[in-house]
Amino acid sequence: MAESALMHIIKVVTASCSDSSLNEYCSSKSSAVVEGSTFVRETVWQLINQGYYSSALRLQQILFKAVMSNHASISLGDGDAAVIGVLEDTMRALIRLSNLSRFNSEVSSSSIIKRLRVAVRSFDYWIRENRQAESSVCETEEVQTGSRIIRLRPEDATQYHIRRAHLAYIMGQSVLQQTVTSESLDKLLQWFVTEDRGFLKFLSGATACFLACLARQPQFVALHAEEVVQSGKGLTQLPKELQLISGIPLQCTVPLLWLSSLLKCGETDLRGPQAAFQASLQILPVAERPGPVALMRRLCSNCEPQASRLMHRYETAGLHISHTGQISFEWVMVIQAQQKISAAQWHSKKLARRLLSGPLAEDSEEANGLRGLENHISSWRLLTLEAIDFIEQGWATEDLLGVTRNCVHEASRVMLPYQELGDAMDLNELRVTVVGMQHMSNAVECLERCIKVCHERGLIDSAGGSASPLVRFCQAMLSWFQWRLKTAHTGDMVSGSRILVGVCKSLLEAQALALQDTDAPEILTGGLQATVGLAHMLCGDGIPGRGPHFPSLDMGSVSSAEFQAFMPTQLNSDSHSIPVSNISFGSPDGTAVAVRHLEEILMHVTAGGSPINTGLPQQDLVTVQEAMQVLKRLRADLAGLNSGLSGP
Repeated sequence: MAESALMHIIKVVTASCSDSSLNEYCSSKSSAVVEGSTFVRETVWQLINQGYYSSALRLQQILFKAVMSNHASISLGDGDAAVIGVLEDTMRALIRLSNLSRFNSEVSSSSIIKRLRVAVRSFDYWIRENRQAESSVCETEEVQTGSRIIRLRPEDATQYHIRRAHLAYIMGQSVLQQTVTSESLDKLLQWFVTEDRGFLKFLSGATACFLACLARQPQFVALHAEEVVQSGKGLTQLPKELQLISGIPLQCTVPLLWLSSLLKCGETDLRGPQAAFQASLQILPVAERPGPVALMRRLCSNCEPQASRLMHRYETAGLHISHTGQISFEWVMVIQAQQKISAAQWHSKKLARRLLSGPLAEDSEEANGLRGLENHISSWRLLTLEAIDFIEQGWATEDLLGVTRNCVHEASRVMLPYQELGDAMDLNELRVTVVGMQHMSNAVECLERCIKVCHERGLIDSAGGSASPLVRFCQAMLSWFQWRLKTAHTGDMVSGSRILVGVCKSLLEAQALALQDTDAPEILTGGLQATVGLAHMLCGDGIPGRGPHFPSLDMGSVSSAEFQAFMPTQLNSDSHSIPVSNISFGSPDGTAVAVRHLEEILMHVTAGGSPINTGLPQQDLVTVQEAMQVLKRLRADLAGLNSGLSGP
């Protein structure tokens, strides 16, 4: 009977009948609606997955209104589990729709928030009216947890549903308040620690990790995620509606958050979360795997460029995208963006050894011309711009920051080519080819577009500042790239000193932003990148007169030492102040300061919890490897200078 009643509701929804007639029908069939809430839940979830947001919203609200208008007559222990279940379903559906409403006009964001506020208040009211209901959570339940069916006593059924709903309630509060309180995280962690039942234990821990990531507390996730992953082993059949906000299965989501949080904390040993993620993928049907893989690429791309081996582990090109509801609608767009980025990287690799010419590059006629490479040059640009188009239609900041960071990497392959050719080279013997000029120009064009979108998304304020160290770093590099291309085309050096001082200031700001939270510094999401950029500038890289040389007008006797700036000579100090000096770029003092900055920032990078050995190669992470290469070269330069000074 319940299914027939609900099928009628769906039919009425499709026919766009008035809300009053729907409410009247639901009231007359309230018992059937309550009994069939599981059917509604599954239907609403499928509607959301397939992009029918307004229909999903209307159907869920019909059930919510019908139940809440009749719940007062339902005695405690009789139908409260169903009432609380509907409250939970409503909050979870509205939380997810609040995310989707950011980039889809079918549902109004203000309307979603208004309804979410009503649902959250309804649960809060119910709890206050039935305080004894949340007094304890008992061991036995009539619920399916993974492959196990556990019996529960009638008086305990409500307790189980209250705990589930309370988790949704905390998430709903976070959406409404646009913040995650420490009290909420403490409560979730307490529930995770004390909960005996596997399903609720895992759900409590996963919710805590998810909200901690939203609150930018990666150290919380890095500390607890492994235990949460362990608690979820064996739970192979979690309900679809308990996929938090992301639409990605929880068993995949927690390892993803674990890995990205370790990266943000500067940890390079990622074997634990990588193994957990691979194991979680094996549980899913092949058709559902592209979503988690795309999310992994998205989270890693904030720290690493597409050239990283870490990114190569999670290619999306060979994964089939299902449009039948197996992958939620919002993730189809994310997957397509990641596939564009992955395809662009394939063309980028074809340009290797063609961007520069010199002893370690292929110094030939072909290396200096566009012959056979036009398609790769133009395809990289078009695919990257198409990816940015997809990202503009989406909602996630991580996608945007990932492409922005990768554009910086691609331009740096030409101007600061440590990753392009390794550390055994003399920059002064290298020159930029026509291919290199074109590719750098394309990368700068795409980077400009990304920074524009950052402005539109509020990641950059009206004064041009940003609270994100990664965004601030990318802004600084864009100014540097633009100036270097301009000098190559015009030979104009008049404004160089002012611009480079501004770039230096922005890099220092990015570094400071990354290190301002001493408990959770953002080392691999801006701090290390900014310090490497600063080291390049201090030793004179990326400045006319220093290689790689651009095809340009004659620069005469320009010296990088003609550019200078006041800056801190080290990152940390035992005293209350850090010494500041006027440093000439390319001078011995500049090189010494660069070495100190790199050595101190790399102390925050760990492997298995211990500081990394800067003398050993770091194969998986491009960002760390570049820092080590630059540090090795600058140490050698300093040693040469010191031996020259102490010689006869």
